[in-house]
Amino acid sequence: KEMENKRNELCYGYPDEEDVKGYTKKFYKIKEILENASGLKFEIDFLEKYMSRIKGEKNE
Repeated sequence: KEMENKRNELCYGYPDEEDVKGYTKKFYKIKEILENASGLKFEIDFLEKYMSRIKGEKNE
């Protein structure tokens, strides 16, 4: 429920960079836990491409 509330705040509010980083870190941790527990790999190409693009812009 906490993650859902935070997602709604980020999607519909005006999040700062630290909020986005914190939420993304939690998302990847949950993804990792689910993958380890299930033995499956969850594909999230759009998010991974978006995050690498943002990281690339910051390095320029």
